[in-house]
Amino acid sequence: MMSKNSFLVNMKENNKRRIWVWVISILCFVLAYPVGVALMIKQAQTNLDWIKAEYGAAAESILQSRLLENVKYMVGTSFILMGFTVAIAVIAGIQGFSYLYSRKKTDFYMGMPVKQSRRFLVIWVNGILIFLLPYLMGMGISLLLAAGNQACNGEILATALRAFGIHFCLFLGMYHLSILAVMLTGNMVVTGLGLLVLCLYEFMVRAVDYSYKSLFFRYFGGHFYEQVPLFSPIGLYEKLVSGSGREGIMLAAMLALSLVIGLLSCFCYCKRPPEAAGKAMAFAKLGTVIKILLVIPAALFVGEIVGGVVDFYPLSDMDGVWHVLTAIVLTAILGCGVIQVIYEFDIRGALHQKRHILICVVLAAGCFGIYRYDLFGFDRFVPKPDQVESIAFIPSTYDEGGYSDSWIDRDSLKLISGMEYAKRYMYLQNVEDVCLLADYSMGEYNKIDQAAGEDEENGYWSYATILYRMKSGRTAERVVYINMEDEQSLGLLEKIIDSNEFLEGYNVAATDVLERKIEQTEGFKLSFQFGNGVYENRLSAQDTRELLAAYREDLKETGFQEKRQEVPVGVLSMETESAYWYYGGGSTSDWWNVGLNIYPSYERCIKLLAEKDCEVESQLQTEDIAQIVVVNENQDVELLREQEYLSGEEVMVDPSAVTTMVKKSYTGQEKIARIAESIYPEEMVDYRWDNGPQADYEISVIVYFKPGTMMDKQYGTNAYYRFIKGTVPDFVLADTAYVQE
Repeated sequence: MMSKNSFLVNMKENNKRRIWVWVISILCFVLAYPVGVALMIKQAQTNLDWIKAEYGAAAESILQSRLLENVKYMVGTSFILMGFTVAIAVIAGIQGFSYLYSRKKTDFYMGMPVKQSRRFLVIWVNGILIFLLPYLMGMGISLLLAAGNQACNGEILATALRAFGIHFCLFLGMYHLSILAVMLTGNMVVTGLGLLVLCLYEFMVRAVDYSYKSLFFRYFGGHFYEQVPLFSPIGLYEKLVSGSGREGIMLAAMLALSLVIGLLSCFCYCKRPPEAAGKAMAFAKLGTVIKILLVIPAALFVGEIVGGVVDFYPLSDMDGVWHVLTAIVLTAILGCGVIQVIYEFDIRGALHQKRHILICVVLAAGCFGIYRYDLFGFDRFVPKPDQVESIAFIPSTYDEGGYSDSWIDRDSLKLISGMEYAKRYMYLQNVEDVCLLADYSMGEYNKIDQAAGEDEENGYWSYATILYRMKSGRTAERVVYINMEDEQSLGLLEKIIDSNEFLEGYNVAATDVLERKIEQTEGFKLSFQFGNGVYENRLSAQDTRELLAAYREDLKETGFQEKRQEVPVGVLSMETESAYWYYGGGSTSDWWNVGLNIYPSYERCIKLLAEKDCEVESQLQTEDIAQIVVVNENQDVELLREQEYLSGEEVMVDPSAVTTMVKKSYTGQEKIARIAESIYPEEMVDYRWDNGPQADYEISVIVYFKPGTMMDKQYGTNAYYRFIKGTVPDFVLADTAYVQE
């Protein structure tokens, strides 16, 4: 016979008042979860007749791929399962301990011959079972349903089990956070507000910190700034499923955070005074701390919004600063009043605790001053070389070929950003050169009048992100602006960019990762493109492997200074071509492309390309061109006229009413040939980080192609080109010069 005081009996009694929570959990996981899987299977089977007619023998493979992808999405870390998990965690956590909101119920439970720790454990275990059992039942039904439709294999099973583990960690975190919110408050409304604060507070603080650093600090980059909360179950879950953190580390962090919050909740439960029932805050002194911690970032946030409205930009001038400070002070005053009203459930509470208002105003204004005057020296920081373990030096868009926007992780072969790639794989050891370049460039850049802005007289400034990995274990990120017309800067850049550590950490083709990715990818397109994509020669996988090997050799032998004098002759392009079906929608989930610039000095690549019948001598074939239209904006003339007008000198008309643009069309083969040999595709000369050959932005060239040519068949009728500065033929300048009537 089971004792009336046994743990199982206590659990059974507790479950009698939690039936409705069980019902919600069962509806979510046992009903909605399998129904979602069934719908995804049905969606994958839509248009089956069309697929068979279109793809013939390949239809079965396509259908199977669609089924597996749809089921994999639904049983994995889907938004639906995440939403169900968070909802059940919050409901189970708050409902389980909601008796604490009533003084009468609290006295009743406290009078029972059950230890506080036993009561807490009973409610806690039942809450976990409310999630655990329905989830496992729903997952089992879903997998059986998938298996019945030939949409279940080892990968699907592994995905479902992995998702269960991740969602269980998420549940524990949110469950404990909800319990903590109950322990700190005394009624349902304040508990809900408290839970929102616990979930979002760190995000708000990080967002405000990021915004103010961006506003006040010239060398703040923010590429590696962690805006996702690290002490939030949802934040850790987001990092885990997005792949921005190591899975094992993220899972361990979620469990550790859940454990800490759980122990804290249990501690607060044991220390919670019985008279806290019905009050806003269970611990009065804690309420003061929470008020101050809430008001300060809220005041700074409102100040930032007002700053945006009044165009407050402190890096150039301080106009609008008093508007911002006024908004911060008023928000601090109002915020303190509103929170005190919530605490006391009385509108008259807004005038109470005036010392709290003073503290919040002073602290909020003080935080503004810290950013305003850089009291912690953030913008002046350049570490000494002996403090640095290694460095990642990441130039913005340096040597990117075409529209390349994909980098591939060397271990997982998944797509990552270029910044993340350099963070993981670039470890420069010549830290002295990088630190010297940063210190020197920051000193020179500080001499520029930021209010007047950068112009050609100040040099050609390009920016790069520097990630310092300190020997102390921390990291520091800075953005530096480098004058590409300064000889000392160029000399240091040559040492940095020509190093093997930089090449292998910045250029995805410097290792064998592309070859491994190509072997893994189906429906892949390999080609050499030139002439603004007008001309394209398809390559085989073997051709590309040979070219990549040659590219690596040329990359290492061609120095930074040599490359910056050249314009690419073409782009070695790699991209997925045929999308496989995903979610029944017909688009790819793993589309990627990489473009590698081929320069005239890349002798091995050019030799191989010539053997593959790839043109590298010119960007355009004259026989394909019907006409060329040159458009000269004559900006120098327009600027001169505007200056004359503004200075009050006599001019015929308002310059804004007259355009200085001149167009000229060329159809003769001789002039077309002379222009064609002097122009380059826009994207090859549009922007050069290294201050290489620059486009003449005053003159644009539109090339119209003859009907039936490759361009006309594949892309349309025209493409856009540019001259390099100083290379515009004399007859073009004469034909397109502005002549004032």
